[in-house]
Amino acid sequence: MQVTIQGHSMNVSQRLDKTEKLDRYLPGVEEVRVEFTRQSAKADAPKEVELTVRRKRTLLRVEEHNADAFTAFDSALEKMYQRIARYKGRKIDKTRAG
Repeated sequence: MQVTIQGHSMNVSQRLDKTEKLDRYLPGVEEVRVEFTRQSAKADAPKEVELTVRRKRTLLRVEEHNADAFTAFDSALEKMYQRIARYKGRKIDKTRAG
């Protein structure tokens, strides 16, 4: 699993180890991309976090806005866990229906 962390117009520390847990929830993850973007040059401007998980034939993406970048990251990670659970549920339902 390759983890890519990018910060557009802001500095981002590389201590975001929480993305390593995504492989437990969704086996076969090839790439995790985290992008931090600041909306304006002001210090209290809202930050945007985009979290993208790429698998063999699957692409899951969430986006979150907050004044604090790490709070936005935590919220985006929670949304990603929910999205993975929904994806896995749909996959199981399709196999049972056949």
